[in-house]
Amino acid sequence: MLELNLKPIDDVSIASKSSLVFPKFSDFPTEIRLKIWRHACQVSRNIDLWVEFRKNEVGSTIWYTQRYNTKLSHSATKPPILLSTTQESRLVSLEHYQMAFEIEESQKIDVETLVTVRYPGFRLNFEWDRIAPRGFFNVVAMDHMFKNVGDHLKSLAIDIRGTFFSDLKSNDWITKHAIWPFPALEEIVLYDSKGVHYFQRDYCCGRVHIDFVDLDEPSTVLETAKADFTAGVFDKLDQMAKEWTRKRPYRDSYGKVYLQESGWVAGALRPQISLMALRSDVAMEL
Repeated sequence: MLELNLKPIDDVSIASKSSLVFPKFSDFPTEIRLKIWRHACQVSRNIDLWVEFRKNEVGSTIWYTQRYNTKLSHSATKPPILLSTTQESRLVSLEHYQMAFEIEESQKIDVETLVTVRYPGFRLNFEWDRIAPRGFFNVVAMDHMFKNVGDHLKSLAIDIRGTFFSDLKSNDWITKHAIWPFPALEEIVLYDSKGVHYFQRDYCCGRVHIDFVDLDEPSTVLETAKADFTAGVFDKLDQMAKEWTRKRPYRDSYGKVYLQESGWVAGALRPQISLMALRSDVAMEL
């Protein structure tokens, strides 16, 4: 007679039970956890960048400073969640999210008094974030833009009706120095806001989430703007680089003379220029 020695279900080994349970995240090898955290940092955001003009007054001295923030983009209103998840996630995310637009300016009030104004910045992931300058940009704002993100930014969205679009073509960095201020830039998105959200404002129902989508139909206005931008920036840079076969003298605003050479190589790889539409939806605050 065949005898079966069957164990009760309750006696199933702990090992076999644990094999049916997904392991805790903390039980993963360190290398796996770090890869997961790095992958979680690969989130693309559209960051609208606004300039705020602030009046400062000490005694009889009045001066103005500029700070930068994001007002419309819902995804940029709070620091990335990975910065506060765990100590490990914070260390990884700090490698990807860098502080930008921290402004510190000093004003001399009198012989003995120097007042410093500081404005906090915000964190950007230059590999994945796309910056969209909005509203009014003056010469100071353009300079802050170049110095804060110029060497690292990969994607830039430009409103063809905005001052950033026109100022970038006529800026001294290009017209006098033959330097393209965004050497790491891989993509430029040109879009037509048609004046929507041109000025900074608050909304009753929360911030507005902005996104860029494919055009429903070809846009003659955008095509013309693209041709104008290409000729006014990259074609001009190519021409200047060819003409500057040797270093030439340049006199700055203080009268000091420098020997400089073109910062642009003729025929250099240009960023890809895409024509897209701006889409904005009201997003409730979380």
